[in-house]
Amino acid sequence: MTTAIAPEITGEHAHGSTIIRALEHAWDTIRAHHPDLPSVVMITGHGRQPGEDAVTWGHHWAGSWTAKDGSAVRPELFASGELLALGGVRIMQTLLHEAAHALGTVRGIKNTSSGGRYHNREFAKLASEVGLEPPARADADQQRRGYSNCLIREVTITRYAEVIAALDASVGHLIEDPDARLIAQQGSAPGEVLPPVVVVQPGAIGTDLPEMPTGTQRTENPRGGSRCTIVCGCLTHVRRDAHGGIRDAVGPRRILATPGLLDGGPITCGVCHQDFELTPEA
Repeated sequence: MTTAIAPEITGEHAHGSTIIRALEHAWDTIRAHHPDLPSVVMITGHGRQPGEDAVTWGHHWAGSWTAKDGSAVRPELFASGELLALGGVRIMQTLLHEAAHALGTVRGIKNTSSGGRYHNREFAKLASEVGLEPPARADADQQRRGYSNCLIREVTITRYAEVIAALDASVGHLIEDPDARLIAQQGSAPGEVLPPVVVVQPGAIGTDLPEMPTGTQRTENPRGGSRCTIVCGCLTHVRRDAHGGIRDAVGPRRILATPGLLDGGPITCGVCHQDFELTPEA
């Protein structure tokens, strides 16, 4: 009996497979320089879910994929479609960031705390090893994320120049998201220029989709009973994603509160140190 093998998809329907092959090639090249790194199951998709204001650029999730024959357990490596819109250099920076986490896992080095939010000095060492430049000190303004904001070095860009060029050439589809781009611009390296915004051409397939049904719209009372939404003064904030990781988000932190709680005195944000206030629509 011959086992059927799915044919390789080529041509106009190979959009997703082309992206994954480019990302896998980039990871294999990183592994060639750092043999401790494991092989991974590479995936991509939305880093920001509809209705949410947080975006995940990438993540390394150890031990999440198991071979059907039980012979291996491999980590998941995720690169978001919003990341793909930022170009090869930024994609490589994120892959190297996740490579630092992967090295920490392989070597048994604890490199984060607070549910993956705070990146400690051990992470800074691992990031430096893979070619990133950690900040000189933990930046309190980044909502206690420690040494997370590691930028790719010029020498590393040169080392991976061919891979970066291949990423730019191979990633033919991406997710253009204004909120994600705003977050990316705030974390740009000095002098870094992100690729231009992709503008959908008139008449492009998929632009004339029907409107969503309106039967599930919110009620006329935005307070949802006695509770109301209050916001702080943060321009960006951090949220936990479905996998327990941490994601950047545009806009202030939001919490639900009752009028009685607000009557008891101001509620102050511990990040921006400004009082929470009622949203304009509340």
